[in-house]
Amino acid sequence: MGLEALPSVLLGASVCGFILALILAARGRHLHARMMLPFGPCLALSLWITRLMQHVWGWL
Repeated sequence: MGLEALPSVLLGASVCGFILALILAARGRHLHARMMLPFGPCLALSLWITRLMQHVWGWL
């Protein structure tokens, strides 16, 4: 995908991680600074969406 896709992948993964944290907080889990959230699935989802947008709509 190249380096030009890197900012979109990282932004999408960060947004996905934030949404994951919001969902966990809404379900009653107490979030704290030392809590570890899985970032790999967020990266994979963001990479897939960016790749899909690149191939289908010619974005990037």
